Amino acid sequence: PDRDEMYFTRGRMLQVLHMGLHVTQMMGYDQLCNSLDLITSNSARTLGLKDYGIQVGHPANLLILPAESGFDALRKQVRARYSIRNGRIVAETPPTCTTLHLDTLETITFTRNAS
Repeated sequence: PDRDEMYFTRGRMLQVLHMGLHVTQMMGYDQLCNSLDLITSNSARTLGLKDYGIQVGHPANLLILPAESGFDALRKQVRARYSIRNGRIVAETPPTCTTLHLDTLETITFTRNAS
């Protein structure tokens, strides 16, 4: 193509957020943990969406991410597991698994062990 696709991020808002956080040097842990607000509730407020959020009577438009926290979703750059529009699943991405083939097989989860 005649453009650098790095800046277009294939339409995934977590990629846009990741780039924006680096450009603005928002690298503190609390900033990273709260950064999803920039592409969710803050954006909805800016657009004047009155029925945004998970509440009775609001349209059920949401993404379900396979992550334990917003920080984890951003760090792993997860793909949405489910995309829901007006309470109906419109897209589903099955889980993936990365396996190393060294001396023994080892599944990679990209999480830290508590031990």
